[in-house]
Amino acid sequence: MKRIISSLYYFFTVLTIVIYVNSVQVYAQEKDFKPGIIIQADNVDIGRDKQYTVPCIVDWDEDGKKDLLVGCFYNGYIYYYRNIGENDEPVFNSGDLLQEDGSVLTVAYG
Repeated sequence: MKRIISSLYYFFTVLTIVIYVNSVQVYAQEKDFKPGIIIQADNVDIGRDKQYTVPCIVDWDEDGKKDLLVGCFYNGYIYYYRNIGENDEPVFNSGDLLQEDGSVLTVAYG
């Protein structure tokens, strides 16, 4: 029984070392990151004047084009930017606060 436990211990030790070495090799490889872009609406940077923004891409108006929703952590507002371009080259309108039945929607913040 001790021989089996010893063999299993040896096997799992070697397996752990192999996994660790392979993980280090994968993480050591250079990553090919593309440069970031600044998203604009009507030639104005989105989110620069709003603190802690969180973008979400979704076809909000169901027209087949991906729109942009931007949540603002600071005040709980959600800004809606309609894509008036195409999916491969989006162009966003100036943006409005997201509303329902004429009332501005907010989410919990802070």
